[in-house]
Amino acid sequence: MHGRPTLECSGVRKSRRGRQVLCGVDLEVARGESVAIVGENGSGKSTLLDICAGVLRPDAGDVRRRDRTGFCPQQPGLVDLLTIDDHVRLTAAGTDDPRAAMRRTRSLLDELGVDAASPTIAAELSGGQRQKLNVALSLTNDPHLVLLDEPYQGFDHGSYLSLWDVIRRWTCEGRSVAGDHAPARRERPRGQGADAAGRGAPMNPRRTMAVCRAHARELSRRKLAILLLLGLPLAFYFLAGDDGLAISFATVGFGWSIAIMSLFSTQSVRAITPRLALVGFRPVEIVAGRVLSIACYGGVIGTLLFSFLQADKVVRSPSHLAWSLGFAVVGSCTAGLAVGAISDRETETMLFLIGLVSLTLVAPSASTLARLLPMFATDEYAWAAVEGGLRSGHQPWKATALVSTVLGLIAVVSALRRLPRVGWRRLRIPGRPLRSG
Repeated sequence: MHGRPTLECSGVRKSRRGRQVLCGVDLEVARGESVAIVGENGSGKSTLLDICAGVLRPDAGDVRRRDRTGFCPQQPGLVDLLTIDDHVRLTAAGTDDPRAAMRRTRSLLDELGVDAASPTIAAELSGGQRQKLNVALSLTNDPHLVLLDEPYQGFDHGSYLSLWDVIRRWTCEGRSVAGDHAPARRERPRGQGADAAGRGAPMNPRRTMAVCRAHARELSRRKLAILLLLGLPLAFYFLAGDDGLAISFATVGFGWSIAIMSLFSTQSVRAITPRLALVGFRPVEIVAGRVLSIACYGGVIGTLLFSFLQADKVVRSPSHLAWSLGFAVVGSCTAGLAVGAISDRETETMLFLIGLVSLTLVAPSASTLARLLPMFATDEYAWAAVEGGLRSGHQPWKATALVSTVLGLIAVVSALRRLPRVGWRRLRIPGRPLRSG
């Protein structure tokens, strides 16, 4: 051992689906040490590394991590519709020095034989290229502790040898490395590096905008989503027979398209969200960036739809129509984010959103059920645009604002439960320390 441990695990236990995977595991990794975690398939190696990274919470035990941590998960945490450079820029934005982080990541990609400037999106990369990007992104925040979970999947022999040369250099630089099937090698550190960066800083607009830009690029490559945003409200409009009903259907259809886009975007970025948290993004920055990009898209499409619907002679109050489209963005965005954060099953979540839209169109406006729906104000203000005033004389925005706030809190809390616990330099996971076997 060399100096104080950078990672300590004591009495870690974890069960999954009624089967105990880890039973009182102890692990200690010193600065500048390379540790191999060896075991048969299904013995809990990946589970232990997930717990060490903070991605997974143990049932019991104590985990202390004193330095910045980089994590290369077994399944690459990538967004299919982002390019290599998009990933590099997004993860680097979470660090204190994004330029240095991008240079460091691109240098490692070049060393592993990957062209960082390639316009190819992640979905079209080979398995080996995806894994190399996965490894390179684990070094973005200049970590002192690097956790590698089968990092060589899909590598050819030359890339395999290059990777272990890189790992040996890391240990010589004073980094600690722990991974499964890694060659155990201990080197005396030649430099201790800087202390871990604090995580107590307030919300950073730069990181929020980085998430927003990356998410906007991802959405722009979803051709079907753009067609959905444009076509669904118009389809609802032309399918409705009555003129007043057509305005209501168009605004609710617009809200539904926003909800579906929010849902898909939440599910598509789920894999990369833990990585962003590890490099320094705060949960509120990640969620706010996604909401901002969806709101921008919704605002543009909503403006076009407003211009189209306002030309309809049946619209007597354009201001109420604007309110209807605005609340369609707010209520539907939070509904999609909340549903997507709770469940990753696309079919079930889609059916749930379809049910919400159906209830919005058929539920009586005076009923309690209607007031609890996220698109209640959308429908009410749409009818007000046609009739020249609100039907029941009340202000529906209050009910929708309350429901949207609750849904937003659900989305944030669900996101927090899925994110790594990296809020402190020293990470302590509550649980009664247990002695191994």
